[in-house]
Amino acid sequence: MKYCSNLTRNHCVSKNDPQILSCINRILSKDGCDVNPPPFNPLTYIVIDGDALEAVAAIKSGRGLHRKAKSMDIAFGITNGSSNQIQLVELKFNCTTFYRLDKTSFAQKVSGTKSALGTSVNISSSYYIVFKVSTLQQGRRYLFRQNPRLNSNFKAVDINGLFAQFF
Repeated sequence: MKYCSNLTRNHCVSKNDPQILSCINRILSKDGCDVNPPPFNPLTYIVIDGDALEAVAAIKSGRGLHRKAKSMDIAFGITNGSSNQIQLVELKFNCTTFYRLDKTSFAQKVSGTKSALGTSVNISSSYYIVFKVSTLQQGRRYLFRQNPRLNSNFKAVDINGLFAQFF
């Protein structure tokens, strides 16, 4: 399945709150992407900013910004022509202490993002965790050795792997 701009832009939360949409390069840069320039065309790839999505959801639910739920960093539409899904991505470019990676935290992020997105479009059951090119192998080893149950749903990649998979 590949990135779908229309699905991303026309998702009900994007239409209701367009401020949650962002150029993927802006989010990558903000979160410490080490590939310069990133492989993405900045004018083409618009995604849902997970932090902005959760901020809107917190305000609308009356929780306020001080009680935001955990959320994945990026969400975007993917399609194969006959099936549409939303893909969730967590960015870990600044991760240097891998022992803090745990399945409970990732599960909470997925749950928070799914709740904020609603059920209008199916959400992919595979979630991507993006590491720096230089720390990908270390992150992958630690993540799946310490948390083998993550292996079935979470995929560790670098930014080039994410680009190759979906864009």
